[in-house]
Amino acid sequence: MGKEAIILKNAEFDFNLFQAYILERIKNVDWNVDNNSDKPKLAREEQVEVKAYADANGDAPGSMWCTLYLSDYWVSQIEATCGCKVYPEFYLWNFLKYKKLHLHKDVNTFGYGRNSAGVIPIQEEFIINIHDDSEEHNIVHRQQYGPGHVLLLNNTEYFHSGDVISDTRISLHFYLDLILPKKEDGKWSMQELLDKGKTKDEIDRDKL
Repeated sequence: MGKEAIILKNAEFDFNLFQAYILERIKNVDWNVDNNSDKPKLAREEQVEVKAYADANGDAPGSMWCTLYLSDYWVSQIEATCGCKVYPEFYLWNFLKYKKLHLHKDVNTFGYGRNSAGVIPIQEEFIINIHDDSEEHNIVHRQQYGPGHVLLLNNTEYFHSGDVISDTRISLHFYLDLILPKKEDGKWSMQELLDKGKTKDEIDRDKL
């Protein structure tokens, strides 16, 4: 129980090259939380935000993130590993000195896209915990992963938390372009989302 919420894959691309590419892209990002302020939405042409946001949801207080876009080549490599299309915006999450991802379930409305997430660790190791729906939210599955892995997660139906087990955590986050209606009985496993989910474009075409 709980393991069905995730799929852990090995990156089907040169991870060392990808890691160097990402670290080069974010080398000028300002991770100083004291200087954090509101910023306009990143334009596609700007490629990467150079001013990071503090975590505003309380999932990992003290951590920061910024938005970036990747080259078409790297997007295609990520999609090949995931086995599905992904949304074009990527989010670099830097935990800095913070060590905990608090229990939560993401609130994106199920059936409208952005209901499942992908995570590519750039530096350091992390443990994700999947919790049940009881009042105690017991941990029912734990998975350690790190650089060289790609994690897929049904993050809108399963409660999850996590623990940084290295000095810090820097990871790339994105949404999978998979849409299914809310399940009448139970939850979709991550594998079911991959097997049965449709892209937003496919859903829009079906409505025509």
